[in-house]
Amino acid sequence: MLSNDLPARPYQEGDDVFEYFLQFHAPKTLSSIQCFTDALIALAGTGSEVMMTVIDTESPYDYEARFFSKLRFPVGEPKSIVEAPAHLFQPDELSDLVPMFSLTVGWHWEAYLHMQRTRTVLLNWEGEIFDLWTNDQGVFSGVAGMLQTFGLSEKAQFDAPDADTAENSANPDMGGAPPSIT
Repeated sequence: MLSNDLPARPYQEGDDVFEYFLQFHAPKTLSSIQCFTDALIALAGTGSEVMMTVIDTESPYDYEARFFSKLRFPVGEPKSIVEAPAHLFQPDELSDLVPMFSLTVGWHWEAYLHMQRTRTVLLNWEGEIFDLWTNDQGVFSGVAGMLQTFGLSEKAQFDAPDADTAENSANPDMGGAPPSIT
């Protein structure tokens, strides 16, 4: 758990602590990923620290790992993702977070964003799917609106990554649509 009881990994540590859940397809182009991330940070992260944690890099190319380390540690000795998987961005550094998180999506890495102020967590599933957990209805509604703005679609219940995700996405209390009867 992070401070204020915000789960570091909601799937493993209790995604039932959040009121709202939304699973949707990630933007496909780098510019749309950056615009989406910037809008999300403006909505859910402004005014507070935001932690980005890279949990899987899918065997990155050497140049990706070196470039990412230099971005994270521009002064001094860079550390690898393995040595330091999390990076805490201060409120005045959030503009640096946008391109860094966008690279994790574009490179098909797996990464979390933890936004304390709104108790919001975003998981990037290797550049394909985003999962959003939040207790803030304004964030949930805002992100639902962003899906339409960016032309993104929610994941269907039948192709959720695991049973817990399917159960939560079908639960209106967790922010998903009720299952359809066909």
